[in-house]
Amino acid sequence: MSKKEDSLENVNYSLPKLGAFKWITITSVIFIITFILYFPISRSIKSTIVDMAYKMPGCPLKVEQIQFELFMPKAIIKKISVPRRCFGSFGKDLIVKNTHINFRGFTFSPLGPHFKIETNLLGNNFHALTTIGFKEILVNLQNNSLILERLREDFPQIKASGKIKIDAKLSMMNQKINNLNLNIRSKDLNFLPQNISGFKLSSLPINQLLLRANMKKKDLIIKDFVLGDLNSPIRSNFKGKIVPNMRNFQYSNADLRGEVAFSSNFIQKYMIIDMIMKKFDKKDNFYQLEIKGPLTIQNIKSPRKNE
Repeated sequence: MSKKEDSLENVNYSLPKLGAFKWITITSVIFIITFILYFPISRSIKSTIVDMAYKMPGCPLKVEQIQFELFMPKAIIKKISVPRRCFGSFGKDLIVKNTHINFRGFTFSPLGPHFKIETNLLGNNFHALTTIGFKEILVNLQNNSLILERLREDFPQIKASGKIKIDAKLSMMNQKINNLNLNIRSKDLNFLPQNISGFKLSSLPINQLLLRANMKKKDLIIKDFVLGDLNSPIRSNFKGKIVPNMRNFQYSNADLRGEVAFSSNFIQKYMIIDMIMKKFDKKDNFYQLEIKGPLTIQNIKSPRKNE
């Protein structure tokens, strides 16, 4: 027997002892990679993203230029066109570039894939955790911040500055919002000098903002809508509900009750405010108000005088 034949007889053809768990893991990874490479899954995912974006309640988005990356699986949407009517204004669509959708595995409630979405909207970074189930879509926004100064380039009508923090959890079924929990807050909100119907206002350091709300059936229940602190020129606190108009939120109908107070310096500077507010009931230096009707044309009265 030759040396070559002898060496072949001594070759060990048995599989290396990696253990059952490691072999299952390796086999699974090879299967998933092969499935992604040879099955047109990217086409299916792209179709799902485009369809979901276009059917956003009250705000259809146009998605373009989607690319996929296998390493740390993700999709990158190069361009999203957002209609300005989503923000209650008119003009050219806003363009959002380079939105990353990162795959983070699967969840069981609801059963479906789980993603982290990262994007930049008007100079503000946003991120959201999203789960796509068979019948339900869950979206979770935690610790997102909105710097108002960065919005004024595209929305000059925003006469405010400060940093607003946003937390929200919502679920959607059949392209409709099924459930919503919202928490918006700020500690440095400031209304800039502006002219309201010929009435000139100087800068108003409101400081505190708190909005806590949740969706109940078709109504947006306002648990707390608080403006101002002890050092603010204006303080208010309202509760109630809003029946949202999903096509244009400005035409939503409000049914709110609350109170508002003005600092002595503010009243001295704007005595006309004191003259206007005298028709409303007053309790502990707070004017008692009831607000009903469309957000653009509210009917404001004192609730105790009309009960």
